[in-house]
Amino acid sequence: MKHLRIGFARTDITPPNPAPNYRGKILQLPPDGEPRLECIASVISVGQETVSVVSLDALCISRELVLRIRERASLLNGINAPTNLVIAATHTHCAPHLAPAFTEGVAPDPMYSDIVSERVVRTLEEAISNMCEAELFAGKAKCPGFEFNRRFMRKDGRVVTTLASESVTGLESCGGIDDEIPFWFFKSASGDPLGAIFSYPCHNNAARSPFMSPDIAGYCRQAMAEKLGGGFTGLMLAGACGDVTWVDPVERPSGGSELAERIGRRVADSVLNATENAEAIEVDTLRYLSRIMVIADRLPSESSYCDDGCRGSSQEEMEVQKKRYAPEREAVESRGATSAAVEVSALVLRDTALVTNPAELFVGLGLKIRSCSPFPVTMVVELANGYVGYVPSERDFELGGYETHRTVYTSRLVKRAGRQIVESSLALLNQNGTATHAE
Repeated sequence: MKHLRIGFARTDITPPNPAPNYRGKILQLPPDGEPRLECIASVISVGQETVSVVSLDALCISRELVLRIRERASLLNGINAPTNLVIAATHTHCAPHLAPAFTEGVAPDPMYSDIVSERVVRTLEEAISNMCEAELFAGKAKCPGFEFNRRFMRKDGRVVTTLASESVTGLESCGGIDDEIPFWFFKSASGDPLGAIFSYPCHNNAARSPFMSPDIAGYCRQAMAEKLGGGFTGLMLAGACGDVTWVDPVERPSGGSELAERIGRRVADSVLNATENAEAIEVDTLRYLSRIMVIADRLPSESSYCDDGCRGSSQEEMEVQKKRYAPEREAVESRGATSAAVEVSALVLRDTALVTNPAELFVGLGLKIRSCSPFPVTMVVELANGYVGYVPSERDFELGGYETHRTVYTSRLVKRAGRQIVESSLALLNQNGTATHAE
């Protein structure tokens, strides 16, 4: 009989010295007691099939770095092929970046990228050595209530985000939220808790910290380890939340480490409480499928740009937007037609699933995947195996707003890309679903 085996490991990826984030802001080293940047790795096997899921405390990770890590990881014993490796960013803004973002920012540090690549492989090797027989408990926890859609329609017909200084009180929200946290919870054969993998559908950028920080994800795993022992590993992945953040449009908190910790601890409590009522699932199948699409970027003639006050319409804010986004427009118009590799993957454990994409996917698209999935527990994970920027729905492009305006990296794909990602995700899930239920 086939048995589920899993191993977890974690490695510090905090650089030894202060370093810039994607905007060029120098981040200091975290103070004692604060969570540090980490690589968290899980290696899952059933029979001859082995899949690895890795999270990195980073804003995003480039496709090139993913391929480099996969090439090195393919040499490790226990990983069948480099395509059986999912690498996802937690989207903390308080870390050195691992992919290009804005043209006015600083380029990723190749030496830091090398360090991360080496440490991911080392962490995978340790996770393989930690593998043991396990039981799976799957379910859906409730989000703790810090989640808000950040897009609002102004009276002039333009969309403004909660990032702007102007009040959005009384304005109509242009989108919803996902109020569930799908999870996998693993126990050893003797009943000891080993770790959890779950997707939280909210921007992981509440800390607004002057020092390096894994943000909500780090505080969440810290809280889980405190409750279940230091050996327990909480692997938080970013759910579809390109337009969902923690900014309350009424109270409008400014963020900070205390808020990030409060959210992280509430997420941990919700997931751990939900596991108490979850039933064990007998896992005799593990399947992994992926599809790589080449999706075109929006042409200049199909693009709008961030000059409509979508991040605030005061004179100061408009000047900031002009300085930040005018170079994006110039770069887009000078490059001509471009495209991006978009990898969608699906990992299925019995009648539960995890499906990934490299976008900052709008929540409505993630909900569409989950609602149409053949699996009652389906994690949608964004910012995985590359980075292709915000992917709104076609309706959201009609409404406009910050995330729909063209840049070189952070908002690039054609307007139908969201539909393509949804369709490809469901095609993989249904292919897996048919095979899994047939066994």
